[in-house]
Amino acid sequence: MTEKLGQLIVARREELGLQQQVLANKAGITPGYLCDIEHGRRIPSDDVLGRLADGLWLTLPDGIYYAAGRLPPRQRNKVRRLR
Repeated sequence: MTEKLGQLIVARREELGLQQQVLANKAGITPGYLCDIEHGRRIPSDDVLGRLADGLWLTLPDGIYYAAGRLPPRQRNKVRRLR
């Protein structure tokens, strides 16, 4: 799941034209920590996930929680149907 999360973050960050430093600042984390998340080496807390979702302008942040494997099964099914 961490690789999927990292891929989602990188794809959205690049779509918005944000550098790692900028997103890290928006999320209140270090660029090194963001790099580790993007490469699947670290698993962020729910708080950090929320701040990353805000920094990535995700209007439906369920996707970032889904990619991190943090949604309960009922919500996972709902997100799958929306994709």
